[in-house]
Amino acid sequence: MKATLAEILENQNIGGTLFWLTVKEPRGAREALPGQFAHILCGEPFSQKDGPGWRRAFSISQVDREKGTLSFLYRPEGRGSRWLSRRKPGETLDLLAPLGKPFPLDLPPQHRPVMVAGGTGLAPFLFLSRELSLKGETPLLFIGMASHKELAVMGLALEAGAQVMVATDDGSQGYYGTVVDLARETLLREEKGDGRTPFLYACGPTAMMAAMASFAREKGWPLYVSLETNMACGTGLCLTCTVPGPRGPHFYRRACVEGPVFPAEEVDWNEL
Repeated sequence: MKATLAEILENQNIGGTLFWLTVKEPRGAREALPGQFAHILCGEPFSQKDGPGWRRAFSISQVDREKGTLSFLYRPEGRGSRWLSRRKPGETLDLLAPLGKPFPLDLPPQHRPVMVAGGTGLAPFLFLSRELSLKGETPLLFIGMASHKELAVMGLALEAGAQVMVATDDGSQGYYGTVVDLARETLLREEKGDGRTPFLYACGPTAMMAAMASFAREKGWPLYVSLETNMACGTGLCLTCTVPGPRGPHFYRRACVEGPVFPAEEVDWNEL
């Protein structure tokens, strides 16, 4: 896949420390599926001021196929994403997209889509919610954030067609506690509601996804996770993003090619 120079249309803070980036990239918008990502060069290749730029993986959060745009929800935490947050509309970004294996969209009979997002783990679920809603589903989306300041994203989730429940670390809005506890309590309480089995998706901090994997295993419910790993090349060559599997000490898979989406049971959570 060839890199593309994509024009920035929007890049702004949308609450707390969260940013929303939209770029013009018609081919990527045409081909992208929920769960896939873009590999964006963050920094100048030979910059003496900031050091050399490297590519970072960003989950695709929204697609407008008619306008040919891709959007991304992100938090400027490291050097690369901070560099990205300073880019202005009209500038261009060097990116590869779409990359990676997407989420499954065809649910088994008598299953309902349930998503659990921690922080910027929400990013792929905006796109996933939209696509599932177009198939006639109303996804249940649990969002965990540090405080109410970062919950402007709720509007994006509702626009995507999701039913939203919120947990905050400081109790400033919604459930006071972790998003895993909120999801667990809600799903157990509603277990016999409409008779449909939860089909789970999770993305966020590793500890959060490991806790969801334990819960899903306990209940016998399917769970797919999107892993957030460092990716140097994004094409499977460098092996920096390998994920340990359950088949022994030498079984690894590349998150950029075989992932970033995996069935939870195919990840060794004790070694990750």
